[in-house]
Amino acid sequence: MGAVTLFGLIGLVVGVYLVLVLALGRPPTNDERTLLLASMAAAVVSALVWVPARTRVANVAGRLAGDSRPSPDDLVRAFSGRLTRSLPLDELLLQLAESLRETLDLAAAEIWTGSDGVFERAVSDPERGTGRLELTADEESVVVRAGVSGAAWAETWLPALVAERKDVVLRVAPAANGGVLLGLIVVERTAGADQLTLREEQALAEIARQVGIALNTARLDSALQATLDEVRRQADELRASRARVVQAADDERRRIERDLHDGAQARLVALAMKLRLAHDLVGSEAGEAERALGEVAVDLERTIEEVRDLAQGIYPPLLAERGLRVAISTAAARSGVPVSVEVEGSARYPEDVEAAVYFCCLEALQNAAKHAGEGARVTIRLNEEDGALSFEVVDEGVGFDPRALGRGAGLTNMADRIGAIGGRLRVESAPTAGTRLAATIPLRQHGTRPAPERERVRVLATVLFTDLVRSTELAAELGDRRWSEVLDAHHTAVRHELQSFRGREVNTTGDGFLATFEGPAEAIRCAVAISASLRELGLDVRAGVHTGECEVIGDDIGGIAVHIGARVAAAARPGEILVSSTVRDLVAGSTITFEDRGVVGLKGVPGEWRLYRVVDSSAR
Repeated sequence: MGAVTLFGLIGLVVGVYLVLVLALGRPPTNDERTLLLASMAAAVVSALVWVPARTRVANVAGRLAGDSRPSPDDLVRAFSGRLTRSLPLDELLLQLAESLRETLDLAAAEIWTGSDGVFERAVSDPERGTGRLELTADEESVVVRAGVSGAAWAETWLPALVAERKDVVLRVAPAANGGVLLGLIVVERTAGADQLTLREEQALAEIARQVGIALNTARLDSALQATLDEVRRQADELRASRARVVQAADDERRRIERDLHDGAQARLVALAMKLRLAHDLVGSEAGEAERALGEVAVDLERTIEEVRDLAQGIYPPLLAERGLRVAISTAAARSGVPVSVEVEGSARYPEDVEAAVYFCCLEALQNAAKHAGEGARVTIRLNEEDGALSFEVVDEGVGFDPRALGRGAGLTNMADRIGAIGGRLRVESAPTAGTRLAATIPLRQHGTRPAPERERVRVLATVLFTDLVRSTELAAELGDRRWSEVLDAHHTAVRHELQSFRGREVNTTGDGFLATFEGPAEAIRCAVAISASLRELGLDVRAGVHTGECEVIGDDIGGIAVHIGARVAAAARPGEILVSSTVRDLVAGSTITFEDRGVVGLKGVPGEWRLYRVVDSSAR
């Protein structure tokens, strides 16, 4: 601006010289030319000196006139000096508002700060209290580019700002940095006062620019401090979590050692003693030997179950082979409380994600069984949405006050598991209002792996088929409503016994069930329990049990063993439980006793099959 003024003055001097020459109507003589050149040189020197001297001359003139206020340029220099000192932002802005009012002879000066379209009055002189201003993204963009603007412009783009400022001389300067609006400087003079001069508006624009830099620096400092605080918090949590993990690992090793020593190891020692005893009795007391061998068979089944439970507690093979959906459904079937499982999709996830979700659900089920109270039901929901895997375990139990009880070892372990994979555990509960445990795990760093398309796996399994006797006649006699109630009671009873004996429901056909078991003894005992429970409801079932190689297809099963099991059940009379010779041989020596039903042909199955009826109801 100073250079433009300088060249303008020089051009003016040259123009005046040309006018004088033209006015003379002739070229100047030597004497006249010397005088004119001297005059031009004096004018040019005066122009050169005037630009830097203008501010001082104005200050001297103001002092001679009795005005002791600093100039706008002094205001800019003073504010720049304050920025170099470590003043709190609030104090810096308050001093600026006071200096603006004094230097520019204002009625009021205000500084607004904020971001993301929301601005509040930070300081004002005189004090005017708090205020709030909301701008859209488009309005912010216009304000940033506007520069120092007056009342007419503000009425269009900042109507809320001028609503209480009628008949005043108003100027608004945006404080921005990098194209982002961070604040506003609003100055007023009373109605009828002079407008701000060009120098004053230039000073106001420069101060607004520097305020924008200061506000952006303060914002970055706050963000950095928040980040440092979060890093410190995470570091503290990590240290505590690592200590808990080490302690939990030590405790788990001791638990495994104790369980092996007191459980499987003790049973195996007892089995060895019984086998030696049976060996001694074979020659002399065959009856006693047979009884001892029967006890050995039962103890072996129990030992196998204990070792299996122990191994699954470390890492369940079903989770590794078939994923969360099947593993959680199986765990729910074995729970001591009624559980419904709602799982969307069948995607597979990394092992650490699946293990964390599975064991958290398992821990939540155990807590519900212990603390939810009698009659409580549990719902497990699992779904993937917006790049995150979410699950929740909700029970309808007695609930508790999390603030009063805090987090026990179980909840702490769950929080550590979820936190280790980038998630966060939430626990919501209140007395008499049940408990909700939920977590969301971001999958960006983990990803997913689709489940194999209907992967076929062949496994050795025991299948149980049940069928409600006279279901068609009962439906006709009872009518739709009553029959629906009977079916609900039937389903509830069957599912309860399946859970009790660790069976996995494969499917139901309305009045019959297909379930699988890891061993034939559990399947037989479950069938006996189902028959007894339904008999109390006035219902009869027929059941069939067979063990063989099955083909696992997703969540379903198939193969010849399943077909044989269905035909064995179809051959049973009302109230009977039939098993194949394969099952009878596998449980030989147990407390379960049978009656030979003879050799029969099974429809669609080659050859003849010997079937046996379960007769010892104490097997339950």
